Amino acid sequence: MQVTLPKPPSINHIYAFTSRGGFARSYITKEGKVWFEEAGKILKKKYRRSTPINTEVEVWVTLYTNYYRQDVDNIAKPILDSLQKNGILENDSLVYKIDIEKFKCKKEEQRVEVEIQGY
Repeated sequence: MQVTLPKPPSINHIYAFTSRGGFARSYITKEGKVWFEEAGKILKKKYRRSTPINTEVEVWVTLYTNYYRQDVDNIAKPILDSLQKNGILENDSLVYKIDIEKFKCKKEEQRVEVEIQGY
């Protein structure tokens, strides 16, 4: 399966922490919810199988960004979380290999291309 998604916000803009009530917990920010919703619509349109993938897979991610200091490790978590949340993968622990490349592009061309193989 191959799919092109919008570039996710930085991991620090998707997930945040609070300690209300004396207990620390994480939550998804408004910016994160918007990205997950947009990515989910694209993924559900592309993936038409009735059951999630439940075997080991390899994932290739190509990041096109205009921000040269974009960390590639901050891209993996939201993409894998989105694949799981939208029923593509039964669990993101099934990913046994992930390869991430980064290329510079114009701001209006920013995106993430994702390919899943091995199922």
